[in-house]
Amino acid sequence: MPSPTLVSLNSIPEALLRTPQREAGDDSLTDRWDHLGALLPQAFHSLSDREQEVVRRLYDLSGLPTHSLAQIGGRLGISRERVRQIHLKACRKLEHSLSVLTAGDE
Repeated sequence: MPSPTLVSLNSIPEALLRTPQREAGDDSLTDRWDHLGALLPQAFHSLSDREQEVVRRLYDLSGLPTHSLAQIGGRLGISRERVRQIHLKACRKLEHSLSVLTAGDE
């Protein structure tokens, strides 16, 4: 599986990168993205292998082409709905991990 250090921030949904601690700060948007980009590989370690693969394939991370939920489900042998559930869980885990990692930034 590709290394999570090859994450492209242009592919990450804004909701994943929004944390309450950083919202209140005076940092520019660019600084915030740079900071979160440095933390994202650490946050990715909180995901299971399957969750990482779903997120990578949905958002063109690590150079993988984007796929639909149905395409990912077919590749993994699970339903489109199950892929959606895995994606939702992965997004929540990433949001929590980024929140914890940025908690000391206030």
